[in-house]
Amino acid sequence: MKRQNGLALVMSLAVLVVAALLGISSYQSSQMEERMAGNHRFSVSALQAAEAGVNNMLSSVLAYSYSPGSPFCDDISASLSGTDFSTSEGGGYSYSQAVTGGDLNLRYKALMTCDSSNGHVLGFSRGVVFDSDGVEVSARRLRVEIVPPGFDYIHSMLSNQNINITGNSQIIGNIHSNADVDISIKATGKKEDRLVSEGSVTANGTVTASGVSYADSGECENVVCAASKAPKQEVPSALDAINTFKSDYLLASDYEASGSLWQVVADSESDVTILPHDNNGDCTTSGAELVPPDNEFGSPDSDHVFFCPGVLTANNDFSGVTVMAVSDIIHNGQLSILDESGDDAFLISGGNIVLNGSTDPKGPEDYRPTYASFWSEGSFTQNGGSHIYGAVVAGLEIDIKGGIIFEARETGRIPVAVSGRLEGWMELESPSDEDNLTAGEA
Repeated sequence: MKRQNGLALVMSLAVLVVAALLGISSYQSSQMEERMAGNHRFSVSALQAAEAGVNNMLSSVLAYSYSPGSPFCDDISASLSGTDFSTSEGGGYSYSQAVTGGDLNLRYKALMTCDSSNGHVLGFSRGVVFDSDGVEVSARRLRVEIVPPGFDYIHSMLSNQNINITGNSQIIGNIHSNADVDISIKATGKKEDRLVSEGSVTANGTVTASGVSYADSGECENVVCAASKAPKQEVPSALDAINTFKSDYLLASDYEASGSLWQVVADSESDVTILPHDNNGDCTTSGAELVPPDNEFGSPDSDHVFFCPGVLTANNDFSGVTVMAVSDIIHNGQLSILDESGDDAFLISGGNIVLNGSTDPKGPEDYRPTYASFWSEGSFTQNGGSHIYGAVVAGLEIDIKGGIIFEARETGRIPVAVSGRLEGWMELESPSDEDNLTAGEA
């Protein structure tokens, strides 16, 4: 009996030891889980603090009010005036702030610099969690790229209303209407002899087209793709540009009759010629008038502006100039080729643009293409077959009769505002430290 009691005691002690060990292990495991949960919470909170810094950088950049000739990164100090950011000792512009809300002590420090290669803003934000003694317990660091507000240049065919192109056409580049598009793509003759078309035809309304593919994904290479119900695109105002030009370069911005003559005077320092005009401000040229001073006909000088305060009717050929009219431009000649690397003439109208001269007088084998940009507040009309290399932008309809060979070219002529955006972001592997936010950058 005594032996049994002794054995029972040993077994009871063993059970108690095992239970104690299990209790200790369970306690340790519980503590570890609590620490892991706490560390995860701290890490997530540090990331949220870093994101608050990104939000501040993004809102500060997007608040910039762009004006032509003043990109954000040309003078980042002036661009960030009125925001929280100020010059940082190590370079760039920084700001640090506590993040309110919750029971944790959170803070971020953000730093912005400019990438000189593309004018984008590079931003770094480090979020930190502190304990009650002010000791850092967790940190996360983000790198972002922000495209500031500014301007881009249109190199396509763009209309606020319908685009109607009758006859087979070749398209290299993009066509978009904020209404409807009706077009036929050239697809005749032997396959190996056909002209290659590539790009996209889109409309906020409906695209009615033949010879195109209706692709819902992928790039439009070696084929013209078409899509209806596309988002609207901003169509810049030619009239606004003309009014800005008048304010900047003409001494008489409001035209008043003096006797029987209109008084329109250009600033003597500007590269502007006021075209001869009647009492209504209307002008008629034979082409010879559209030759820049000291230049022979055909010499490129598209920075020189010929200005008409009313309707301009231009007969015969001209090239290498900018022609601006407050009202319609009616052209009965040819815009001759000069430089195949880009557009050669620029027509901007506060009314409609009408081209009556075919640019394909002898057929495809001997065509004379138009290298130009056309920008009208009203409609753009081409009567007869045409070959246009450049851009066409119209506030109203685009109507091309007889087909077109259109190739979008970079023009640098017709600006359109682009809103800023967050281009991309990534978390950096090392949280670094408060004084070296850009550490590890390639």
